[in-house]
Amino acid sequence: MVSKNLSITLLHIMNIYIFGGMFKKTILTLIFINLLLVTYFYTRPYSFYKAIAIRSVQDFGSLIKTDSINSEEFTIKTISQLPGKRGTVYSHNKEKRQKLFLEGYGNCSNQAVAMGSLLYDRNKKFQVIHLMPVFEFLEGGGHSVLQTTYNDSLMIIDLHGRSILRKNNHLVTYKDIDSLAEKTNNNKISLQILNSNRSDVEDYYNPDSNYFVVGIVPDEEYRKFYDFTQYLYVPEKETRITQALFYSITTLFNKLPHIYIQEKDLEKLNQNKKFKFDKNLSFGLVINTWLIIIVFFLALFLNIRARFN
Repeated sequence: MVSKNLSITLLHIMNIYIFGGMFKKTILTLIFINLLLVTYFYTRPYSFYKAIAIRSVQDFGSLIKTDSINSEEFTIKTISQLPGKRGTVYSHNKEKRQKLFLEGYGNCSNQAVAMGSLLYDRNKKFQVIHLMPVFEFLEGGGHSVLQTTYNDSLMIIDLHGRSILRKNNHLVTYKDIDSLAEKTNNNKISLQILNSNRSDVEDYYNPDSNYFVVGIVPDEEYRKFYDFTQYLYVPEKETRITQALFYSITTLFNKLPHIYIQEKDLEKLNQNKKFKFDKNLSFGLVINTWLIIIVFFLALFLNIRARFN
């Protein structure tokens, strides 16, 4: 009976709130704006994350941390045994991502992040590196690879290509990837293939070099993401919609992994007018959502106080 009366009271308070003058107009306006923004980003599923996640740093040096924990054998063995690619992964759950990755699921970004999470569980340092064509990355274009330590040196693994990247017979690092975007770069990257179950990669990945930038996500960013998402519910069937929902929740609490670019590349990235537009809309969606939450609880508080006065 107490539970029933409490439910009726809460419903009554909600009813007062929903149909109460100023708050009704405010909340409905904010919800309408949010629906418009959500509809827009639903038509551009990659844009919300890429636009809002990008941050700039002076240079990448501060993001690159190495270690000497011996996990080379584990890394090479894992890649050598991966089956062929089977589909995109939408899960935010670390353990589920790992399981699907080892079964061959995931695009290049999914697989780089999943392999990184396996290294994360072994306290191994890593960075996910995104090659982002200026006019295509908001639509999902580009490529992603993983950087970690190999024999106390940095190396980059192309999970999609099941390969280690080499250049002039030495292991490739983030500096070599960054040099791909320079007009004067003529040195090509080669692949040390570890597994025949691979997808073709552009030669190496070199769109018009003047129009792509490099973004790096250090493992610390995934640490805050996994620490937060471990408390979120994992639906049995995950889709692009559920992924967008979880990314939105993590964004509200600033737990979405940031993609860092160098300040020298900001001007290049800003050539894409959609980037500025989508970035503003992304932050607008976050701010507007917080306003809805604040107005909701303010109205609830005022109505409860009025009811008991």
